Amino acid sequence: MISLLTSVRDLTGPIVGILASNINNRVLGMLGGIVIGVSTVCASFGYSVYVLSLLLSVINGISFALLLVPGYALLAQYFDTHYSLAIGLVYASASLGLMAAPPVAQLLLDTYGWRGTLLIIGGINCHLILSGSLLRHQQQVDSSVTATESLQNTYSPLPHTSDDCEAFGWQSNSLKSSTFDRINAFMKFSGLDLFANLSFLATSVISTSMTALFTGWIVYFIPHCLAKGLTPFEAAFLATASGFSNLIGHVIYVPLLSNNLISLRGGLYFSGIVATVALLADRYTSTVTTVFISNMMLLLAIGIEYPLCDVYMKSIVEPNSLAKAYGWRMGLSGLVRIIPGFVLGWIYDHTGNYDAGFTFLGAIQAVGVLAIAADHMRLKIAGETIS
Repeated sequence: MISLLTSVRDLTGPIVGILASNINNRVLGMLGGIVIGVSTVCASFGYSVYVLSLLLSVINGISFALLLVPGYALLAQYFDTHYSLAIGLVYASASLGLMAAPPVAQLLLDTYGWRGTLLIIGGINCHLILSGSLLRHQQQVDSSVTATESLQNTYSPLPHTSDDCEAFGWQSNSLKSSTFDRINAFMKFSGLDLFANLSFLATSVISTSMTALFTGWIVYFIPHCLAKGLTPFEAAFLATASGFSNLIGHVIYVPLLSNNLISLRGGLYFSGIVATVALLADRYTSTVTTVFISNMMLLLAIGIEYPLCDVYMKSIVEPNSLAKAYGWRMGLSGLVRIIPGFVLGWIYDHTGNYDAGFTFLGAIQAVGVLAIAADHMRLKIAGETIS
């Protein structure tokens, strides 16, 4: 259900990005909070797996997108000087929440059962309504243009035939220009024009590659440790320690970036290369110590890389397009999220271990590093400013 929820949430991102750019973000946020709370409460009365999947995965996935996309976009629009600190706190809070959720959920399950647990979680989720009410729409409007002038500037009659054009003294080329204008307007409205920005493509590639490898790690890390001969206790300890390492990565990147100890691209290079090396070296780890070191490096690098991608995207995308940029990036992540689960499962079925699968994850991360390097080289050749 978790995989379905995250996939639905990510794939809904492009649509929500368009909505967030044209609809009051407070409305979207409150709507998302209401639906999440109500659907989770309703799930406590569910009677089949299909109903639970619909309520907890599909409906909640769409609702989470209504909160996340405008939330991240507004954060980037609001903070100009301390954005790296703000986004670092967001990711650190998310890591703390993920570490706190399992024991709390288990306590609720032991005390109230699964129906009571869903009822309580639904009540907790209703607090998202208040969070959504604090969002504010920041669409930039040129106040010097009046409504009448705006209509006069945007309205143009649409002739039906070339004869009509000639009768009114218009050239047939105006039809072609009008068509191109409409196509360009649609590209701008949907955010598809972002894909003409090669730097946006590069950061989307490294972000989606990181999402793919992190998804594969979450799903298969414990089975991978057990396949290496580690005990369930050792595997659980390593997973928890790796989670703390991820939290540390979210925190330490802030002073590094704020004090100009690393650049945006330098940080992306460093974290991407470290993650790639840790995954490629995984097949040579067999003891608790070596697995601990390898995965501490991996999750530390991911903890640094996630917020850096957000900071970098803010630097290359204009403020009014941030919601669409986040939406499309989420959509791309949703498309690739299912790949690691399928590939690593297939590899295990044919080899009896996950070594080649984790090497595959390392190769995915290497693609992201190469994308940033290619964009770096392109900007250098073009003589443009490099962050």
